[in-house]
Amino acid sequence: MPVSNKESNAKLRQRQLDDPEKRAKLRQREREKYQTKKLKGKVKLVSEISGRENRFKRRQWKQIKETMIKDKYLTTINTPPNHI
Repeated sequence: MPVSNKESNAKLRQRQLDDPEKRAKLRQREREKYQTKKLKGKVKLVSEISGRENRFKRRQWKQIKETMIKDKYLTTINTPPNHI
């Protein structure tokens, strides 16, 4: 059965995270990407945005975190027990 693109990317990412050297390279690339975005002005620091934008962003982060926690809770409840 063919593997979807999403699954193959997830496997690749997991292999990269499992190997300490590859993980270090991956984190370095992500750090460099973030620094270039910050220099170009595509990413604003929390200290650089206005109070209104800051409140909006924090509200967004809070909602995202709540949905993540809720989804994690629901998946642990709905998963069937292992019958070995």
